[in-house]
Amino acid sequence: MVCPLLFKAAAGSSVDKLYNNSIVFHAGANNKVVSNHVINQKGIGDAVDENNRYRDNSNDLVPQIVGLRALTSPWNLVTSLISAPCLSSTFCTIQQSPHTLPANWNNLAPEAK
Repeated sequence: MVCPLLFKAAAGSSVDKLYNNSIVFHAGANNKVVSNHVINQKGIGDAVDENNRYRDNSNDLVPQIVGLRALTSPWNLVTSLISAPCLSSTFCTIQQSPHTLPANWNNLAPEAK
């Protein structure tokens, strides 16, 4: 997982290439177009592979709204609105929250190459 401030630092870094760094986004509140541009510009690698760079849960409201994922997957916005109460521990456990872990967490590829 990456801290948005660290990613912003990479984007604003005066270092041309950051080849020794890798990234994966879990429940990212980041825009994919902007993120991919910075990743390609700085030569940042993927922790697993490009297809698993974004490990958002389709029921997570944060990437859908803040990350603008709902623009390309409007149905995910509907399901994330239904799941929105689980963003609070008042209604669900932390483990049940769609923002805590990516979808299919147990089936994800290992993070080390």
